[in-house]
Amino acid sequence: MVERNDKRGGSGWAIALVALLILLPVLYVASIGPACWLFYWDVVSIGSFNAFYAPILWLGERSELIGDAIRWYVSLWIWKDEL
Repeated sequence: MVERNDKRGGSGWAIALVALLILLPVLYVASIGPACWLFYWDVVSIGSFNAFYAPILWLGERSELIGDAIRWYVSLWIWKDEL
């Protein structure tokens, strides 16, 4: 007779939750590049952009390293000849 271990079934949900909690902030930060591209082409308003990305913009203003990293990443989405 095979016994089932009911405690083991919950570990899949725990792993998925941890992965989600790590992945969501990464996707949020990574989405600023495409959002800048959409803003550049007038798809997204300045108010919406500033409201949604306020934490990233705030960090970029206070840290030269983070600000430089954000500018570099955004430059991958908006090329020099478009500016």
